[in-house]
Amino acid sequence: MSEPRRWQPFAANRGAQIQELTPNVHWNFVSGTENPADRGTRGIPPTKLESVTCVSMDPIDSQNHPIILPKTDHVVNLIFTDYPLKLLRAGPQLLQAALREKFWTLLVLDVVRRVVRRCIPCFRIRPRFAEQFMGDLPESRVCSSSVFQRTGDDFAGPFLIRSSKGRGSHNTKRNICVFVCLATKAVHLEVVSNLTSEILCDKGTNFYGASTYLRKEFYQLLKEDAVHKLLVTDNIT
Repeated sequence: MSEPRRWQPFAANRGAQIQELTPNVHWNFVSGTENPADRGTRGIPPTKLESVTCVSMDPIDSQNHPIILPKTDHVVNLIFTDYPLKLLRAGPQLLQAALREKFWTLLVLDVVRRVVRRCIPCFRIRPRFAEQFMGDLPESRVCSSSVFQRTGDDFAGPFLIRSSKGRGSHNTKRNICVFVCLATKAVHLEVVSNLTSEILCDKGTNFYGASTYLRKEFYQLLKEDAVHKLLVTDNIT
């Protein structure tokens, strides 16, 4: 810094006071056109800050040297409240990534979550995953009963099973009939030779009804010309 006596009285007095308070500091002169602080002292409106050449607006420069902000501050709340509106009510992760392009806030995730949680529009448009409603269970599934009193059956397979060991033995295809108790979920397995195994059941009127219906539909299908023509073509009798 030059000698204060070389300047005008106002600048000389301020320069002398600065030298007295900071005697061991080396000061350099910065012209007003290159000093961002000088723009603010002259009453420049915020709308013209973007046109100031001495203020860096480069995104890369903001990422390399972000503005460090505290966790709790009124300015931080204003910035974090304005960003969700610009990002169309984005979630916490996208909001955090956008803020870190320019600002570095301590414990930013806690601040972002607090802002998103307090944002009423963000809460209203928050997507919810659709959940499928479970249907009403039949009476046989919810009422207590003896084991295998109410049973569901199904077939699994086929599986290759060897009936004996040694020479001459060969693998045969077998299926497994799975019986499941509807009340206790107990499982019973039976090996069957094929899927046409006979089953004996008391009061099985539903089985007889299904057999009659299938037989009727089968004979009705054989009367159709297209089916009859296909059987004759393939020599099926």
